Amino acid sequence: MSDKIKKTILFLIVTITFILIFLKGPMPQSVEYHNFADQRGLWNINNFGDVISNLPFIFTGLFGLLTLKNYPPSVASKSWSVFFIGVTLVAPGSAWYHLNPNNITLVWDRLPMTIAFMGLFTAMISTYINEGYEKFLLPFSIFFGFASVVIWHLTDDLRMYAFVQVAPLVLIPVVITLFRSSQIKPLYLAAGLNFYIIAKLVESNDSKIFGFTQDFISGHTIKHLSASLAPLILALMLKKVYLHQSKIKLS
Repeated sequence: MSDKIKKTILFLIVTITFILIFLKGPMPQSVEYHNFADQRGLWNINNFGDVISNLPFIFTGLFGLLTLKNYPPSVASKSWSVFFIGVTLVAPGSAWYHLNPNNITLVWDRLPMTIAFMGLFTAMISTYINEGYEKFLLPFSIFFGFASVVIWHLTDDLRMYAFVQVAPLVLIPVVITLFRSSQIKPLYLAAGLNFYIIAKLVESNDSKIFGFTQDFISGHTIKHLSASLAPLILALMLKKVYLHQSKIKLS
């Protein structure tokens, strides 16, 4: 299969995903979204479990950035940096939201996530398809991600933001299938993606998990912990790849 056909398939999948999401009609933010199962406070911190469980994002994000810093610039280094910066910022953004969950504070929860998603998206495209795409795709993707949050906030329509979240998840397995790269380890990528999928599953069962654990831990708290492992896996992948490349250069 030629690269032109592969790129056409990729473009069609993105387009179809976009159309399917927008065919649903406006998607307003449910007020019930802010009603999390574990609302217990501790040490004068409201919703302690959902707030404190964001701390791992700082460690995984900084670990990723330090990994990039310790090795020479490589393919999609800027995109990976944006990804890990976004991951790091998820911690204060999500913590701030969970201290007082509402649509205003939710903006600061979602903005860092769009940075991370767009950084990952650009890293994948640049690494697997064409390194030269990063120069224009990275700033465009970040702008598009920010715009999706602003549009939701101003219009109460989540469709653009949903596309920003769904598109990279749909594209990752497709890109891995169609293209090849020495910079990415598919098993690591699959593991990271699985942790994120688990995070979404437990999030949707927030109160059920809270009840099942006899009010010990909620699904949303587990979501944070599971989601923070995804960037950690990717940072470990990059460390392994860069270390291998360094050994080849020295030999």
